[in-house]
Amino acid sequence: MSAKDEIERLLNEAEPRPRATPSHVAPEPVELVSRLAELAELSDIDYEQIRKSEADKLGFRASALDEIIKKRRSAAGKSNGSGSELVFESVEPWPEPVDGDALVNEIEGCFERHVVLPTGGTTAGALFAIYTHVHDAFPISPLLVATSPEMRCGKTTFLKVCSKLVNRPLASSSLTGAGVFRTIEKWGPTLIIDEADAFLHDNEEMRGILDSGHDRETAYVIRVVGEEMEPKTFSTWAPKIVGHIGKMPSTLTDRAIDLPMKRKTASEKVKSMRGVDFKDVKRRIRRFVDDHMAGLRAANPDMPSALNDRQADNWLPLVAIADAAGPRSATKARDAIEALTGKDEAEASSTGTMLLVDIGLILKDWPDEEISTMDLLKNLVTMAERPWPTYARGRELTPRQLSRLLRPFGVHSRQVWSGSDAGGSNFRGYRKSDFDDALARYTPYLSARVLDANNHVDSSTYLSAREEMALADNQPLEPAPHKDSSALADGKGDTGRAEALEGAPQSGECEPEPPISADAKQLQDDPYDMSDYA
Repeated sequence: MSAKDEIERLLNEAEPRPRATPSHVAPEPVELVSRLAELAELSDIDYEQIRKSEADKLGFRASALDEIIKKRRSAAGKSNGSGSELVFESVEPWPEPVDGDALVNEIEGCFERHVVLPTGGTTAGALFAIYTHVHDAFPISPLLVATSPEMRCGKTTFLKVCSKLVNRPLASSSLTGAGVFRTIEKWGPTLIIDEADAFLHDNEEMRGILDSGHDRETAYVIRVVGEEMEPKTFSTWAPKIVGHIGKMPSTLTDRAIDLPMKRKTASEKVKSMRGVDFKDVKRRIRRFVDDHMAGLRAANPDMPSALNDRQADNWLPLVAIADAAGPRSATKARDAIEALTGKDEAEASSTGTMLLVDIGLILKDWPDEEISTMDLLKNLVTMAERPWPTYARGRELTPRQLSRLLRPFGVHSRQVWSGSDAGGSNFRGYRKSDFDDALARYTPYLSARVLDANNHVDSSTYLSAREEMALADNQPLEPAPHKDSSALADGKGDTGRAEALEGAPQSGECEPEPPISADAKQLQDDPYDMSDYA
């Protein structure tokens, strides 16, 4: 046998050489999905340590595997440190027309079953929940604020109920100013802010942003963005619900509907929120607002005349919704207004307004038409629950500080002559009429002075705004004549005993300030200077 034949025989008898196989075998689809899910569950550190080897095993580029894992984490609500996208559920309107009164009553029940609210609070909460679904129909966006003196008064539970009823709810317990306006600009949610007392009081930027969102025409902030530092506007126009321990900053309180909450007693029973779902209620809200949108956009309801301008603005959207819902809801809305705004308005929003309130209460019982600065101070510092006894760093309010607090209201002390020409006295102080304009403008609930048969100020003259209206219906008060500054300066101004404060001039401007003396300038620099009173 030749060598050639021997080679051919050996080749034919030899086992076929196995084909070379790649170092990896692609897993079946089920195995691939399972492995990707396992990788998505890993921490960032653990994933980084094995990403390249896993990419090789799965037949992916490492960068492609990174993108797949990122998407799976986002869909599962996981974060790799860069945050997760927000997803808001879509609400399908109820298929049948909805009775408005029945809807408001149903939403009130949602609150009543789970949280104890003040009188009128369930109605306010129900109407505000509807309002979030028709927010853009109105020019004003009030805050809904649940306040309490201490923890465990139901604020968080109230916010949870709201989150299941309002449009596009977004809850947070910690926010930055940039977070607020960028969130609103992108998603237009209903912001639900809990524990606001933890970050709000020392954050002027945040307060300014929340303040700006009250009026649609000014509901934006301007910030510079990008490397080119280009100015851009960001919207702050969105419904907002806030939970807060203690008193809110005054500018926010003025823009809010306040629900003062208290801890429930042992006899007040509520149900847990676990497993609660108000999806059908939310669908009925959507149907109601869809059917009434045009009417709500054009609504201009009659507001209770006892409200001041800002209060009327805050409550107008809710009253409009209540009127559209039906007569029962309209009545309940106005009852809620009376219950939630009829509290003692002497709790002034600023130190100056508080001072005017207290002076008004002192003057109503003061027997003369003149009062000296020292007598006024003596009465103020007896008010133990007010700041005046310890206003000057633990010491009593001083004449300088009194003058400074009253100056912005156009009230200035003067040399006053009291009594007859022969037996009178001359002192530094005020006439009652000096306060008429300021009281009428800043404390309207103290703005009626009723005269007795002898034409003297009655000791119970300062009335609430509602009492003023009732009085005006049955016994009109004499309007006060306008007194110019020259009449006051020479001491010939009217004593004001026969005046009704609500008749004071409404020019919208305070009196011009007199030239600032050296003492006043020093006081501006150091309002607590006690060197003259040591």
